Amino acid sequence: MTLRCEVTDTSSNWTFLWYKAVSYRHDLPSFTYRGKYYFPGLLPDSSRGAGGSFTLSLAAPHHNGLYVCRAEGGDPAYQTQFSDVVPLWVLALSRPASLVIRPNRSQHFTHNSLSLSCEVPDNSTGWTLRWRTKRREGPACPDGWESEAGSTCSTTSPVQEDSGEYWCGSESGDSNPVNITVTSGDVILESPAHPVTEGDPLTLCCLSRNNNSTFSADFYKDGSLLQSQTTGVMTIPAVSKAHQGLYKCRHPELGESPESPVMVFNLSPPASVVIRPNRSQHFTHNSLSLSCEVPDNSTEWTLRWRTKRREGPACPDGWESEAGSTCSTTSPVQEDSGEYWCGSESGGRSNPVNITVTSGDVILESPAHPVTEGDPLTLRCLSRNNNSTFSADFYRDGSLLPSQTTGEMTIPAVSKAHQGLYKCRHPELGESPESPVMVFRSDYPASPFSVFRLVCSVPVFSLTIMLVVQCFRSNSQSKVDDEEERTYEVSEA
Repeated sequence: MTLRCEVTDTSSNWTFLWYKAVSYRHDLPSFTYRGKYYFPGLLPDSSRGAGGSFTLSLAAPHHNGLYVCRAEGGDPAYQTQFSDVVPLWVLALSRPASLVIRPNRSQHFTHNSLSLSCEVPDNSTGWTLRWRTKRREGPACPDGWESEAGSTCSTTSPVQEDSGEYWCGSESGDSNPVNITVTSGDVILESPAHPVTEGDPLTLCCLSRNNNSTFSADFYKDGSLLQSQTTGVMTIPAVSKAHQGLYKCRHPELGESPESPVMVFNLSPPASVVIRPNRSQHFTHNSLSLSCEVPDNSTEWTLRWRTKRREGPACPDGWESEAGSTCSTTSPVQEDSGEYWCGSESGGRSNPVNITVTSGDVILESPAHPVTEGDPLTLRCLSRNNNSTFSADFYRDGSLLPSQTTGEMTIPAVSKAHQGLYKCRHPELGESPESPVMVFRSDYPASPFSVFRLVCSVPVFSLTIMLVVQCFRSNSQSKVDDEEERTYEVSEA
């Protein structure tokens, strides 16, 4: 996942800082997002010079949150305002646990019973409910809630301050999070707390506090009236990506509900990138071909790409375009390293792959796509001279793995524990670049929810976000005063 920061003023040599919203801190300035106050916590090692980018090598659910950036430059040095806020929601396809909500919806009335529990497919222990609200966070049940057997927290009287993010956590990882809203109003929207799958039906209901039943109401998406309803129920027979957005309902007398997001995912991408040779690392000046494989043989798909300094909707410069949405070259260069995917005119997008082209003498032969848990995985160290294996050491996340007598390492049955950044090294020829190995579970657990509220998620292979900052100059004292007293008004990017 790459965050990119851009400054409209190019007169200075800028360095960049990235922040993630944290709980209340009296020593930090505040910013607002959707009418609420947040505080920017500086990300570790976030100053990356003039490049304007900050990369997390393997995105995970714990990276969820609100992100902003700012730039620093000039002599004497001064800082820009914060950029607009970008919310990130990272979902894992292979989820070891899921959060079950009763009643099963994202919005709830104050003083009405609410229960949250962790469902673990393999009945493993060690999972607890974790949460983060506006001013509190904790590893167990919130204050005033009761703890029950089986990692369950319940309350008969939730309050507005219980609104926030909830997930299941253990020493081995976190589940996908859900956002819960508790309101003191008279109307709520019954909508799925988890993402829904493209093609499934989706039903939204407007509920009143008095009898918790439906009634006549209007429905809105992203602030615009979707349609007036004769009842308080709205059904979408087959949900699509176009239906994603923030929904709410409104009754002319009782008022309107809070907004809740509806997220739609497609677990079977309509196209995929095929790489020849089939690996993520490649030597400069050795043949390379990328093409789009489409199950239904549709012709609207083309290869798309984004490298450090270029991007485009067709073949990169210097590559040849062939029939069947294929791009090839006999002489790739280092600048061809980057992200590649298949895109369609209708807005479809395949899962991306990351390609590294190196001028070095050693590469790691590793899968460009994720591998399935339980399958064998073989990594090979290849040299430029003869492209064959040789004796080498292998590393994961910078740590040396057990020594190999050949330039090949095999894992008979890969698991989530094998995920990480891999590279190989020859004592004379040098080392390869690093490449990620991602592992997904084949027995993706079935959802405990009804058909229009399936628990669905997709992997995030890479994500690029542009955060734009506005610049202003001030003397040192006024800058300090601003940071102590100013509330930065921002809008959603």
